[in-house]
Amino acid sequence: MPVLSRKEDAFGQALYAAYMSGQDCVIVERDDGCIYDGGGLKAYFAGYKKWPEREREAMKYVRGKVIDLGAGAGRHALYLQKKGYDVTATDYSPVAVKLCRERGVNNVVCLPIEETCKLKFVYDTVLMMCNNFGLFGTKKKAKRLLRLLYRKTSPKARIIAESYEYRTPFFRDYILRNKKLGREPGNFRARIRYGKFRTPWFNYFRVTKKEMAAILKETGWEIERIIDKGEPSYIAVIRKSKL
Repeated sequence: MPVLSRKEDAFGQALYAAYMSGQDCVIVERDDGCIYDGGGLKAYFAGYKKWPEREREAMKYVRGKVIDLGAGAGRHALYLQKKGYDVTATDYSPVAVKLCRERGVNNVVCLPIEETCKLKFVYDTVLMMCNNFGLFGTKKKAKRLLRLLYRKTSPKARIIAESYEYRTPFFRDYILRNKKLGREPGNFRARIRYGKFRTPWFNYFRVTKKEMAAILKETGWEIERIIDKGEPSYIAVIRKSKL
């Protein structure tokens, strides 16, 4: 998968603008024509004390050598780095990677999730925060990449992954559209826009806790515990089972 060009790196450009000048706008365009504010960017720079409770609790389960997939502005990597962890941050956005370096992340690589297996190290913790379980794109692709992560991690490794209970009023029409098109209800096809920049169309998905457990079957992983604070977003602590 080729690296995003400058014109395609809309999310990275938006993050960098937020970092440099405090701008706080990024637009999501869905394939059904719906265009909406992506929710602001301040959260990507928040200090630990301002993180959601579920994220603070999730950090208790990190151990060993860490890879942070879809690191964004690097807030989780920076926190863990300061705690003494050996962290590799990755992101598909070259500008986000530049931003991570400028903010002090020691080890950051521009790499899409599909190419994680190219990294030479074996990891003990795989972080997929900020609903990044959806970066797998589809359930079929998730199963394939989870098997690759199984081989790229230590025997007692964990995946700490956030997803989203998508059955909320905002997504109701889109879920119905997915069903009519024969797609999984939590599938999501979109692109990010910021000023004159826009990403290619990409697949993303949200899963319920039950759906996540089903995806993990026969991949060598299973849910150890769920961190759920009564919000649509939840975090799964995932351990190795038998492949």
